[in-house]
Amino acid sequence: MSAQLLDKQAQAMVRLMPEGEVGLPKVADQLHLLVRTLPRRLEARQSSWRELLDRTREQLAGHYLLDPTLTLGDIALLPGFSEQSAFNRAYRRWTGTTPVRARCDQRLRL
Repeated sequence: MSAQLLDKQAQAMVRLMPEGEVGLPKVADQLHLLVRTLPRRLEARQSSWRELLDRTREQLAGHYLLDPTLTLGDIALLPGFSEQSAFNRAYRRWTGTTPVRARCDQRLRL
């Protein structure tokens, strides 16, 4: 899978996340590819759909946490989580800390 296709896939995921429609079939449709093609290409790069989804969500969450106008509930919904508690668990898994702690640490650095 080329870097350009990875970028396009991430862009499609970002567009679909706020709608909660970030599933593999929707992203494949956005890219005009067969559903089986994306996982095959990711596997060829020693990656998976879940890893790409998590990495994209983590990057978005980090960016959204910098925006003081967004609530944690908003930040949870934007990358496609159905509720804040699911986002909190994922964020802790990605970073080892909570979104609240990360936001407080960012404010202290400013």
